[in-house]
Amino acid sequence: METERRPCSDGMSDRRFPDRVTVTYRGRTLRGCGGAAAGAAALAGTGWRVTAIDGRTVRLPRAATLRFTADRMEGFSGCNRFSGNYALERDRLAPGPLRSTRMACIGAGGAVETRLMTILGAPATLRWQGKETLVLRGTGGTRGTVTLRRE
Repeated sequence: METERRPCSDGMSDRRFPDRVTVTYRGRTLRGCGGAAAGAAALAGTGWRVTAIDGRTVRLPRAATLRFTADRMEGFSGCNRFSGNYALERDRLAPGPLRSTRMACIGAGGAVETRLMTILGAPATLRWQGKETLVLRGTGGTRGTVTLRRE
């Protein structure tokens, strides 16, 4: 097995990895990518706009947003501001408890906020669609998706 520290794309999911890997066994050579997906590590320092929840387009007077630092996420959920810690292991986002302001909200903003906070408050997998779109898919008891577009 040989590992070369050089960016690699798997060609199917458009995920990028830090290493190119070559395995030769019994005269057969296989090539692929290795290391933690670079896309997951690239969350820190990024900002996103919520474009859809559960496949339905989100339209609000003020866009719902999400920003990531090295270990925190924060944003606007449609009515209130929120923040909390998170951990990232490969393509799995594990949020800590989320804190939020407590403004009363009715209508579309309140509905978006309720669903968004339910999905963001539980573990989710990350699925990159190119460089500008990220889909968070709730796992376990919290099913649903949040589609994000890079700001």
